[in-house]
Amino acid sequence: MRQSEGFSFVELMVVLSILGIVAALLFPLLAASEVRHKEAALKQALSDIRGAIDAYHSEAHSGLISARTQSGYPRTLDDLLVQRSQQGLPFLRAIPADPFYTGGGAVKPEATWRQRSSQSSPENPRPGEDIYDVYSSSSAIGSNGRPYSQW
Repeated sequence: MRQSEGFSFVELMVVLSILGIVAALLFPLLAASEVRHKEAALKQALSDIRGAIDAYHSEAHSGLISARTQSGYPRTLDDLLVQRSQQGLPFLRAIPADPFYTGGGAVKPEATWRQRSSQSSPENPRPGEDIYDVYSSSSAIGSNGRPYSQW
């Protein structure tokens, strides 16, 4: 009887088939993981920016800082970086980019967000002389069933 060294062709094909099946099962999990990571980044970015806008408005309304608008909200997102709070710190250290922004080219992070003025309604958000709120520019639906632009 002949002693073989190595694996037969059939054995190699069985192993490759099993690896292919495992890879096919793991691919959707990895894709879902990436979406969950981007959703977590979106939630954190919205929380940071909205918190900074609220702090800016609160200090402007209290007279602790001079507001650049009548409403007391920042005129631009850059105001949150430039204007100093009562503690001498900027309201934001850096403006995070919208993780779901799909526009092309090199764009500043503040340009990745849609902005809502204090004069516009929640149902029909529009930019204006100030920034009351920001929201994602993506029209995709999140894992919670709501569009990212409504988070």
